[in-house]
Amino acid sequence: MRAQGLSIALLLLLLGGQLSAASTTSSGSTTDAKSSVTATSSYDSTAAAQTPSTGSSTAVTHTPSTGSSTAVTHTPSTGSSSAVTHTPSTGSSSAVTHTPSTGSSTAVTHTPSTGSSTAVTHTPSTGSSSAVTHTPSTGSSSAVTHTSSTGSSTAVTHTASTGSSTAVTHTPSTGSSTAVTHTPSTGSSTAVTHTPSTGSSTAVTHTPSTGSNTAVTHTPSTGSNTAVTHTPSTGSSSAVTHTPSTGSSTAVTHTPSTGSSTAVTHTPSTGSSSAVTHTPSTGSSSAVTHTSSTGSSTAVTHTASTGSSTAVTHTPSTGSSTAVTHTPSTGSSTAVTHTPSTGSNTAVTHTPSTGSSTAVTHTPSTGSSTAVTHTPSTGSSTAVTHTPSTGSSTAVTHTPSTGSSTAVTHTPSTGSSKPFSSTTSHVKATVSQHPSSSTITKLPNTSKPTSSITPAAPSYFYLQCHITNRNFNQSLQDNNSPYYISLKNEVTKMCDQVYNCSTCATRDTYQGVLWIVFSQGSVITDIKLSFKFDLAVTDQSLTNQFANKIVDGSINNLQLSRFRVSPDFLSTSSPTSESLVPGWGIALLVLACVILLLLLIFLIMLLILACRRRHHGNLEIFSSRGSYHPMNDYPSYHTHGRYIAPVSKPNPYNEISGNGANTQFSYINPAMATNNL
Repeated sequence: MRAQGLSIALLLLLLGGQLSAASTTSSGSTTDAKSSVTATSSYDSTAAAQTPSTGSSTAVTHTPSTGSSTAVTHTPSTGSSSAVTHTPSTGSSSAVTHTPSTGSSTAVTHTPSTGSSTAVTHTPSTGSSSAVTHTPSTGSSSAVTHTSSTGSSTAVTHTASTGSSTAVTHTPSTGSSTAVTHTPSTGSSTAVTHTPSTGSSTAVTHTPSTGSNTAVTHTPSTGSNTAVTHTPSTGSSSAVTHTPSTGSSTAVTHTPSTGSSTAVTHTPSTGSSSAVTHTPSTGSSSAVTHTSSTGSSTAVTHTASTGSSTAVTHTPSTGSSTAVTHTPSTGSSTAVTHTPSTGSNTAVTHTPSTGSSTAVTHTPSTGSSTAVTHTPSTGSSTAVTHTPSTGSSTAVTHTPSTGSSTAVTHTPSTGSSKPFSSTTSHVKATVSQHPSSSTITKLPNTSKPTSSITPAAPSYFYLQCHITNRNFNQSLQDNNSPYYISLKNEVTKMCDQVYNCSTCATRDTYQGVLWIVFSQGSVITDIKLSFKFDLAVTDQSLTNQFANKIVDGSINNLQLSRFRVSPDFLSTSSPTSESLVPGWGIALLVLACVILLLLLIFLIMLLILACRRRHHGNLEIFSSRGSYHPMNDYPSYHTHGRYIAPVSKPNPYNEISGNGANTQFSYINPAMATNNL
């Protein structure tokens, strides 16, 4: 029994020693493992690759070493439902590759190293429903490639590095319904390419770098219904290309760089229903091309650069219903081409540059119903061609340039219902119509003179006066007759005394007599006077000036009875010559006519009375009975004798009465002619 107890005690002691050794060995191995991991993390210069579990439902937190010089590859779990937090090393000099989980439903936060010199590649999850926040390194010298999730419904915030010298490529999600905010680096020297989502319904805000010297390419979403705000860099030296969405229903605001030296190309949306505001750069030296939307219903405001040296091409929308306001550059040295919309029903206001040295071509809309106001440049040295609309119903106002040395070609509209305004004077074509058919010395200029832009058009006035101390004869109709020449010289001298004297108000504007016409009426004199254009020279002032020169009813020994001045040609009425029939003769003729009328009435009455007497008081001029009379007109008891027709006149020689009585009917019996029976 004792031997058995001792053996059991020895076995227990052996088992306790083995357990203690095992415990010590396990503790030592764990410590060694920890020391190995820490050493690897501290001194190993190779990337740490970590792959979490496939079915993990919790976030993976990964913090690499501080002095790691190799890229960190991080692949989270496939079915992870929580956020992945990744912070790379501070002094990492290689790229950071980050691939989040496929079914992750939470945001992915990624912050690369500060001194990283390589590109950061970031690919968020496919079904991520939250925002992706990406902040690259500060001193990164390579491009940042960012690809957001396909079904992301939240905004993507992207901030590129400050000293990045390479382009930033940003492609947001396809079905994103929120705005995309993109801010590239400050010192970026390469172009910024920005392509928002296709079905984005919110505005896209894009602000490129300040010192960017390359073009900014901006293409918003196709179905975007909100405004696109685009502000390129200040010192950009290349062109800005801006293409908004096709179905955008809001205004597009575009402001290019200040020091841009290349053309600005702006193409708004096709179905845009709001105004397009375009302001190019101040020091732009190239042309500005502006094409507004096709169905735009609002005005297009376009302001070209101040120092632009190239032409400005502006083509507004086709169906625009509002006015187009266009103001080109001040120092532009090339022509301005302006073509408004086809169906525009509002006025087009066009003001070209002040120092433009080339022609201004202006073609308004076809169906425009309002006036076109056109003011060319002041120092333009070329002709101005102006063609208004075909169906314009309002006047066209055209003011050519002051220093232009070429003619102005002006074609008014076909359906215009008002005359166009022009500074050129038009002489009314009217020829004096006198019974004497007086010959005009020099026919009035009835055609519209071709206006010269530089000199002001002269003003024409017509003076008519009656000279009573001269007699009219046929020699005044001959321009070569001595009488005509003498009277013409006297009238010309009279006009010089009135309007060209040293104290006359019209001394500087009076240009002389153009032609003189003499006609009968003592001597009616029609004179056409020419004056330089002056608002102070009016028909009333010329009439008063002529009246003040009349002394004792005469000027230059010409007795004047009546005179008047008019801007229109004065058609003299026919002179009243002495009547050949005096007044008493006319009265006598009227009296004779009255007497003849009374005699005619008296004769008619006599004829009526004669006809009534002939027919026994019956006015029966045309008898209805003929020579045949039926037997019913005779008495039935008369069997012998001579009968008289009832309507015929009885023959007095046949009326013999036996008893001396006067009867109408008689019977003669020769046997009873005596009383001897």
